[in-house]
Parts: sequence; structure tokens; C-alpha cells
Amino acid sequence: TTTAGGGLYSFGNLSPGQYFIYMPTPPAAYPLSSSTTVTTDNGVDNDDNGIQTSQGLPVQSPLIALAGGTESITDGDTDPNTEMTIDFGFRACPAITVNPSSIAAATVGTAYSQTFTASGGTTPYTWAVSTGTLPAGLSLNTSTGVLSGIPTSSAATSFTIRAADKNGCLGTRALTLTPVCNTITITPATLPDATVGSAYSQTFSATGGTASYTWAVTAGTLPTGLNLSSAGVLSGTPTTSNAGGTSVTFRATDAYGCQQTATLNLQVCPVVVVSPTTLPAAIQGAPYSQTITSSGGASAYTYTISSGSLPAQADGIAPGGKHPAVQVAAGLVA
Repeated sequence: TTTAGGGLYSFGNLSPGQYFIYMPTPPAAYPLSSSTTVTTDNGVDNDDNGIQTSQGLPVQSPLIALAGGTESITDGDTDPNTEMTIDFGFRACPAITVNPSSIAAATVGTAYSQTFTASGGTTPYTWAVSTGTLPAGLSLNTSTGVLSGIPTSSAATSFTIRAADKNGCLGTRALTLTPVCNTITITPATLPDATVGSAYSQTFSATGGTASYTWAVTAGTLPTGLNLSSAGVLSGTPTTSNAGGTSVTFRATDAYGCQQTATLNLQVCPVVVVSPTTLPAAIQGAPYSQTITSSGGASAYTYTISSGSLPAQADGIAPGGKHPAVQVAAGLVA
């Protein structure tokens, strides 16, 4: 194989048969000179016979059939034993700019669309992701340059968008996109107290993310006898009181993996016994006193009337001159 300074290559002493010319490392900055490639051995000189998938990649000619005494004598020489019509041409590319330089933020679970444009080359452009990976749920339209879809993960991804013009000249833009999660709100904000030996049930709910949600305890320990289901139901029968309560962190995870936590205090009260269970009768118009006591909890106790009302003060005498008895119903709560 020999070559002249002007880029003319010569292959000699070939036997009749079929051949192709292959250039593994063409000039990286130069695409082929024509976007129209002649991929047949047509015997025409000065057309472009290079087959190249993209700028800088190897170039190959179509298959060439050589047969002694049958080659064209008007292809640049008059020798019927030589083939002079395989041509590779390259040209310098203009600078192609891909815009925008930064792209709109994406939200997990929400429709997303970003259009890329290119300038400096010859339209139309085709588009591709040349390196890296797009965020899960998004895809690039190779004809329009529109990046769209519904992000399904908040993981950060880096990728390079490449535009190729009509002549194969390239422009690129390296980007990073981190979809963000919507704010998830957990309810309730506080938990009702539980009581030793009594069945307990509290259902959590979440809004702001994408249903359905799964639930877990990520910090702290639930009181003995209580459990949290993956559906967000805290239930069971506690077996031990825990004084002022225990701090537990509950986590909600939505369908796309977005999370929120809530740290709540969960108190398990002991069984408090109120004495006496019945009260002595009161006499209308006579002083009355009865002390209520409690046990099982932590002193000191405070007392309130949770239902009903105390008898009104008597201001008259019943017929016959006697003070009628006034009964106070038992049903006391500490």
C-alpha cells in the first residue's frame, strides 16, 4: 500500500475478487464531506463512497469487485486492470452549540418536558444520549430533541445530549438532573394515649406523594404489644406502661420511593383504679363529704367530672318535714 502527499492511496498486486477499503481512525474532528454516500461500486470518480455511522468512527467503502481487463478506462486512467473510483472525502465541522445550558427541574411522579435545540450546523439535527443515563421514566426523542416522561426516581443522573447535523457534525451538552420529591405530609400529628390491657388502633395517612404508601418504624421502639403494619395501622394491646411515653419515628414511602418521617410520642397509661366504686347517700340540706382515692398510676392525681353532673343544692323542705335522701350515682373516673 502506498500513498501520495495529497491523500491518494494505491493498493497493488491484488488478485481478482471482492474487496473493501477500511479506515479505522479517520480524522476525529472531520465528518465525511457529503451526507449522501454512494454505497455501490458504480465506477464513478469523485463521489463519496465512505460509510460512517458517526463523526470520528471508522469509515468503510462498499464492496469492490475487481476483475482483470474489465475495469473502467474513464475513471482517471486508461488501465482496464485498475479501479480508480473509490473516494473518501472529509470536511471540517462548524462549531455546533446545544442549548439550553441548564434544564428545568423535574419532580418525581409529575409529567416533565424539556426541548433541546442546536445551532451552527446544517439542519435537520438528530439527537442521542452519547454518555450517561437519563433519569428513570424519561426518554429522548431522536427526531425532535424533546426529553419527556414522568420521573420515577429521585436519584441524580449525569448524561450528555448529542446533536448531529445533516453532515454528521456533532455538538454535545453535559447535564445533571436530580428529580425532587413532592412534600409528603403525615397525619395524625399526635397520637392518643394507649392503656395497658386495652385494645389500641390508630391509622396513619399520608398526602402529597403518589399512592400507595408503605409504612415503617425507623427509630425508637414501639411499646410491647403494639405493631405497625405496612399499610400504616398501629394496633395491638399494650402490656406495659411507659411513664411519660416513648419517642417513635414513623416513615411513609410513596409509590416512587419518596419518603417522609414523623417523630411522635406514644404513651401507654397504667390501669388507674378509683375508689370507692359507690358513694353513700346524701341528705338534702345536710353537709356531705366523700373523699375519692386512686391507685395504679403515678401520683399526684387530679379529678374531673367526665360525664353527668353533681346534684343541685336543695333549697326547700319536702312534704312531711323530712329531708329526702339524694343518691349520687357511682361511675367515677380519675
